[in-house]
Amino acid sequence: MNPVTAVVVGAGDRGRHVYGTYALEHPGELRIIAVAEPDVVRRREFSELHGIPPERSFAGYEELFAAPRLADAALICTQDGMHYRPALLAKQAGYHVLLEKPISNTPEECVRIWKDCAQNTAEGQIFAVCHVLRYTPFFLQIKKLLDEGAVGRLVNLQYEEDIGFYHFAHSYVRGNWRDESCSSPLVLAKSCHDLDILRWLAGSPVQHISSTGSLVEFTPANRPAGAPDRCAEGCPTAQTCPYNAVRLYHGFLPGAFLRPIVELEDATHDLDHALLYTGYGRCVYACGNNVPDHQAVSLHFENGVDAQLTITAFSSRITRIVHLMGTRGEIQGDLAKNLITLTDFASMKKTRIRLDVPAEGHHGGDRGLTGSFVAGVAGGSALPTALAQSLESHLMAFAAEKARREHTVVDFKEFIRPFGL
Repeated sequence: MNPVTAVVVGAGDRGRHVYGTYALEHPGELRIIAVAEPDVVRRREFSELHGIPPERSFAGYEELFAAPRLADAALICTQDGMHYRPALLAKQAGYHVLLEKPISNTPEECVRIWKDCAQNTAEGQIFAVCHVLRYTPFFLQIKKLLDEGAVGRLVNLQYEEDIGFYHFAHSYVRGNWRDESCSSPLVLAKSCHDLDILRWLAGSPVQHISSTGSLVEFTPANRPAGAPDRCAEGCPTAQTCPYNAVRLYHGFLPGAFLRPIVELEDATHDLDHALLYTGYGRCVYACGNNVPDHQAVSLHFENGVDAQLTITAFSSRITRIVHLMGTRGEIQGDLAKNLITLTDFASMKKTRIRLDVPAEGHHGGDRGLTGSFVAGVAGGSALPTALAQSLESHLMAFAAEKARREHTVVDFKEFIRPFGL
């Protein structure tokens, strides 16, 4: 079989290092033949990696999708606020579409895409959203245990997303997701696929949603006396501040956190230069950020399952910790350790399941999703995660944000009614 061909819109971290890497490692499955990327350096480097000729290297997605269809699929890897338009144009041009989450940073555009796909998608055409957690061996195993009745009837779900203090400072204080008006609310940008997992595991539509959370740490009020605008300019708290950029980026952080600085932000590819001239070198208390650094979401599903999602910046590890409580047993899991423990109440027997999965790439989720999408395009079959399910989790996130801002409990059916759903 010939490999699936694809165009990439946005040659940033996801476009280059997730889908681009998959294509290079699996040339018999996926071949990237065109790119749309406004940054000249990124566009040139991506084109060189994939052997893309100049006539298929575009500065903008409008030019790409105005041309006759070049490939089987379009991979939309732009920033949050730039998903809607290229995704719609790609679908209208006849491409199978794989869209990075979130679908859009407004509920209206999310619904518009879903309605357009429901009414105007060609037979066999795939439109998929990157809810990578469903494709991790970790959550697939938990779902299998639930479906087999391992815990009896599921009653309660506790789900903790530990962002990691350094990850939060990197992405949500200094980085692209620091300002909701330019990106998305935290619960959407970071956790729409966590809400998707909760909906998937609960096995029922949500009924009521409430939420609390705020920004408590990364504000000007907490700025140490004498702290400069940039950590590299000599901060008096350099040795005690856990968020000091010089220490974080010089040796503490793994390479995945350095890439957006030296590849995407700084044309010199020099870290010291980047810390002086890009946003990643700023004092975390002087970044103009406005997203909450912690949030709790409570969900009551129509089948009686109750779930609690906790999102926090204040953790030493990046992981997701789950606790599923049923009438006959419980499941406890730690994604970072790829460890699941099943306890049977009748025998009190504990079964530990340790999965041999690399930590990178969302613990196998990136590779699983990309492989499933490519197989779906090659075979003409739909992905397991339908667009309607992705839309539901996005609207759950918008409802949670409404509940947080208005200090209220949101009736989900009433929330989605104005959208004609």
